[in-house]
Amino acid sequence: MAVPEMRASTLAARALCLEPRYTRVPCVGGTEGEALVPLFSKAVEYYDFAKHNAELMTHSVRTAQMATSRCSGVCAKAADLSEAHAVAGLVTKVAHALLCKDVPRVTGFVETDPSHVISPARYIANTVELGGGGIARNFGLPKMNDPETTLLNLALNDLCEKQKMTLRWHHKFCSSSGRLDACQFQFFTPKSDERFDDCAYATI
Repeated sequence: MAVPEMRASTLAARALCLEPRYTRVPCVGGTEGEALVPLFSKAVEYYDFAKHNAELMTHSVRTAQMATSRCSGVCAKAADLSEAHAVAGLVTKVAHALLCKDVPRVTGFVETDPSHVISPARYIANTVELGGGGIARNFGLPKMNDPETTLLNLALNDLCEKQKMTLRWHHKFCSSSGRLDACQFQFFTPKSDERFDDCAYATI
Protein backbone atom coordinates (compact mmCIF):
# COMPACT_ATOMS: atom_id res chain seq x y z
CA MET A 1 0.00 0.00 0.00
CA ALA A 2 3.04 2.28 0.07
CA VAL A 3 2.71 3.31 -3.58
CA PRO A 4 -1.00 4.32 -3.64
CA GLU A 5 -0.58 6.12 -0.32
CA MET A 6 2.36 8.09 -1.69
CA ARG A 7 0.35 9.05 -4.77
CA ALA A 8 -2.68 10.08 -2.71
CA SER A 9 -0.56 12.06 -0.24
CA THR A 10 1.25 13.85 -3.07
CA LEU A 11 -2.03 14.77 -4.75
CA ALA A 12 -3.42 16.15 -1.50
CA ALA A 13 -0.24 18.12 -0.85
CA ARG A 14 -0.32 19.66 -4.33
CA ALA A 15 -3.95 20.64 -3.89
CA LEU A 16 -3.17 22.29 -0.56
CA CYS A 17 0.09 23.89 -1.77
CA LEU A 18 2.08 21.94 0.82
CA GLU A 19 5.15 19.76 0.74
CA PRO A 20 4.22 16.05 0.50
CA ARG A 21 5.96 15.29 3.80
CA TYR A 22 3.34 17.36 5.62
CA THR A 23 0.41 15.23 4.45
CA ARG A 24 -0.53 11.59 4.83
CA VAL A 25 -3.53 10.04 3.11
CA PRO A 26 -4.17 6.49 4.37
CA CYS A 27 -5.69 4.04 1.90
CA VAL A 28 -8.16 1.40 3.08
CA GLY A 29 -10.21 -1.37 1.51
CA GLY A 30 -8.34 -3.15 -1.26
CA THR A 31 -5.04 -2.63 -3.00
CA GLU A 32 -6.19 -1.38 -6.41
CA GLY A 33 -9.08 -0.36 -8.62
CA GLU A 34 -12.55 0.18 -7.23
CA ALA A 35 -11.60 -1.53 -3.98
CA LEU A 36 -8.98 1.12 -3.15
CA VAL A 37 -10.32 3.98 -1.01
CA PRO A 38 -7.96 6.89 -0.23
CA LEU A 39 -9.09 8.82 2.85
CA PHE A 40 -8.43 12.40 1.80
CA SER A 41 -10.25 13.65 4.89
CA LYS A 42 -7.16 12.54 6.85
CA ALA A 43 -4.66 14.47 4.71
CA VAL A 44 -4.32 17.29 7.24
CA GLU A 45 -6.03 17.90 10.55
CA TYR A 46 -9.23 19.97 10.67
CA TYR A 47 -9.61 20.15 6.89
CA ASP A 48 -11.82 18.22 4.51
CA PHE A 49 -11.80 18.42 0.72
CA ALA A 50 -14.97 19.20 -1.17
CA LYS A 51 -16.75 16.04 -2.31
CA HIS A 52 -16.15 16.77 -6.00
CA ASN A 53 -12.42 17.34 -5.50
CA ALA A 54 -12.07 14.21 -3.38
CA GLU A 55 -13.83 12.15 -6.06
CA LEU A 56 -11.49 13.46 -8.75
CA MET A 57 -8.40 12.68 -6.68
CA THR A 58 -9.74 9.23 -5.78
CA HIS A 59 -10.23 8.47 -9.47
CA SER A 60 -6.69 9.66 -10.19
CA VAL A 61 -5.18 7.40 -7.55
CA ARG A 62 -7.20 4.39 -8.69
CA THR A 63 -6.21 4.78 -12.34
CA ALA A 64 -2.60 5.85 -11.77
CA GLN A 65 -1.21 2.35 -12.29
CA MET A 66 -2.94 2.02 -15.65
CA ALA A 67 -1.79 5.47 -16.71
CA THR A 68 1.85 4.87 -15.81
CA SER A 69 1.87 1.50 -17.59
CA ARG A 70 1.06 3.31 -20.84
CA CYS A 71 3.89 5.80 -20.45
CA SER A 72 7.25 5.57 -22.17
CA GLY A 73 10.59 7.31 -22.04
CA VAL A 74 11.18 9.83 -19.28
CA CYS A 75 7.65 9.50 -17.88
CA ALA A 76 8.07 5.75 -17.42
CA LYS A 77 11.39 6.26 -15.64
CA ALA A 78 9.83 8.86 -13.34
CA ALA A 79 7.00 6.46 -12.49
CA ASP A 80 9.48 3.69 -11.67
CA LEU A 81 11.52 6.02 -9.47
CA SER A 82 8.45 7.21 -7.57
CA GLU A 83 7.38 3.63 -6.87
CA ALA A 84 10.90 2.75 -5.77
CA HIS A 85 10.89 5.75 -3.43
CA ALA A 86 7.61 4.63 -1.85
CA VAL A 87 8.83 1.06 -1.37
CA ALA A 88 12.14 2.30 0.06
CA GLY A 89 10.22 4.31 2.64
CA LEU A 90 8.26 1.22 3.65
CA VAL A 91 11.43 -0.88 3.92
CA THR A 92 12.99 1.80 6.13
CA LYS A 93 10.00 1.70 8.48
CA VAL A 94 10.16 -2.08 8.69
CA ALA A 95 13.89 -1.90 9.41
CA HIS A 96 13.32 0.63 12.19
CA ALA A 97 10.68 -1.64 13.70
CA LEU A 98 13.00 -4.67 13.57
CA LEU A 99 15.79 -2.68 15.22
CA CYS A 100 13.34 -1.40 17.86
CA LYS A 101 14.31 2.17 17.01
CA ASP A 102 10.80 3.21 16.12
CA VAL A 103 7.19 2.03 16.26
CA PRO A 104 5.95 3.01 12.80
CA ARG A 105 2.39 2.89 11.57
CA VAL A 106 1.80 1.71 8.02
CA THR A 107 -1.13 0.45 5.99
CA GLY A 108 -1.24 -3.32 5.64
CA PHE A 109 -3.57 -5.79 3.94
CA VAL A 110 -4.51 -7.89 6.97
CA GLU A 111 -7.27 -10.17 8.19
CA THR A 112 -10.40 -8.32 9.23
CA ASP A 113 -10.86 -7.79 12.96
CA PRO A 114 -14.58 -8.34 13.78
CA SER A 115 -14.26 -6.02 16.78
CA HIS A 116 -13.36 -3.15 14.43
CA VAL A 117 -15.57 -3.69 11.41
CA ILE A 118 -18.21 -6.15 10.24
CA SER A 119 -17.04 -6.88 6.72
CA PRO A 120 -18.09 -9.37 4.02
CA ALA A 121 -14.42 -9.53 2.99
CA ARG A 122 -12.01 -11.60 5.05
CA TYR A 123 -9.03 -9.31 4.39
CA ILE A 124 -8.90 -5.54 4.27
CA ALA A 125 -6.26 -2.82 4.15
CA ASN A 126 -6.08 -0.58 7.21
CA THR A 127 -3.54 1.00 9.57
CA VAL A 128 -1.31 -1.33 11.57
CA GLU A 129 1.57 -0.80 13.98
CA LEU A 130 4.85 -2.59 13.36
CA GLY A 131 7.04 -4.09 16.05
CA GLY A 132 10.12 -6.27 16.24
CA GLY A 133 8.04 -9.40 15.65
CA GLY A 134 5.89 -8.06 12.82
CA ILE A 135 2.45 -6.49 13.16
CA ALA A 136 2.04 -5.54 16.80
CA ARG A 137 -1.36 -3.87 16.63
CA ASN A 138 -4.23 -3.58 14.20
CA PHE A 139 -5.98 -0.22 14.49
CA GLY A 140 -8.83 -1.05 12.15
CA LEU A 141 -10.62 1.54 10.08
CA PRO A 142 -10.41 5.21 11.11
CA LYS A 143 -13.34 7.58 11.31
CA MET A 144 -14.50 8.54 7.82
CA ASN A 145 -16.86 11.06 6.30
CA ASP A 146 -20.04 10.00 4.49
CA PRO A 147 -18.65 9.83 0.92
CA GLU A 148 -15.68 7.76 2.09
CA THR A 149 -17.97 5.41 4.00
CA THR A 150 -20.06 4.89 0.87
CA LEU A 151 -16.95 4.16 -1.21
CA LEU A 152 -15.72 1.71 1.40
CA ASN A 153 -19.03 -0.17 1.42
CA LEU A 154 -18.75 -0.62 -2.34
CA ALA A 155 -15.10 -1.59 -2.00
CA LEU A 156 -15.85 -4.31 0.56
CA ASN A 157 -18.49 -5.83 -1.70
CA ASP A 158 -16.00 -5.77 -4.57
CA LEU A 159 -13.37 -7.46 -2.40
CA CYS A 160 -15.85 -10.10 -1.30
CA GLU A 161 -16.80 -10.97 -4.89
CA LYS A 162 -13.16 -11.21 -5.95
CA GLN A 163 -12.40 -13.45 -3.00
CA LYS A 164 -15.30 -15.75 -3.88
CA MET A 165 -14.19 -15.88 -7.51
CA THR A 166 -10.64 -16.79 -6.49
CA LEU A 167 -11.79 -19.53 -4.12
CA ARG A 168 -14.12 -20.99 -6.76
CA TRP A 169 -11.35 -21.04 -9.33
CA HIS A 170 -8.86 -22.58 -6.89
CA HIS A 171 -11.34 -25.27 -5.85
CA LYS A 172 -12.18 -26.05 -9.47
CA PHE A 173 -8.52 -26.25 -10.41
CA CYS A 174 -7.47 -28.50 -7.52
CA SER A 175 -10.47 -30.82 -7.85
CA SER A 176 -10.01 -31.20 -11.62
CA SER A 177 -6.47 -32.58 -11.41
CA GLY A 178 -5.41 -35.72 -9.60
CA ARG A 179 -1.76 -34.83 -9.91
CA LEU A 180 -0.40 -33.10 -6.83
CA ASP A 181 2.52 -31.62 -8.73
CA ALA A 182 0.10 -29.83 -11.05
CA CYS A 183 -1.62 -28.16 -8.11
CA GLN A 184 1.73 -27.12 -6.68
CA PHE A 185 3.57 -25.86 -9.74
CA GLN A 186 0.93 -24.70 -12.19
CA PHE A 187 0.88 -21.22 -10.65
CA PHE A 188 4.62 -20.81 -11.29
CA THR A 189 4.49 -21.73 -14.98
CA PRO A 190 3.38 -18.85 -17.26
CA LYS A 191 0.92 -20.01 -19.90
CA SER A 192 -1.55 -18.30 -22.20
CA ASP A 193 -5.14 -19.54 -22.15
CA GLU A 194 -7.87 -18.33 -24.46
CA ARG A 195 -10.61 -18.52 -21.85
CA PHE A 196 -10.61 -18.14 -18.08
CA ASP A 197 -12.18 -21.59 -17.59
CA ASP A 198 -9.35 -23.22 -19.53
CA CYS A 199 -6.92 -22.38 -16.74
CA ALA A 200 -8.44 -25.08 -14.55
CA TYR A 201 -7.77 -27.78 -17.13
CA ALA A 202 -4.46 -26.57 -18.55
CA THR A 203 -2.45 -29.45 -17.09
CA ILE A 204 -4.89 -32.30 -17.69
